[in-house]
Amino acid sequence: MGVECAWEITENTDAIIHCHQATHTVLMYYSVSVINSVMDIGLMIAGFWLACLGRIGCL
Repeated sequence: MGVECAWEITENTDAIIHCHQATHTVLMYYSVSVINSVMDIGLMIAGFWLACLGRIGCL
């Protein structure tokens, strides 16, 4: 979880956002990236629990 959160924080630094805006790859990068970060972390947690539930005796 720590690695995922660290990646999302790094991905949303001003330097990375300005890089995307300078190349015009995404016009509204900040608002889209916040939603993306929240969903990435949430789905990572859900995937972890689904994988854990698939193992016998995990919980």
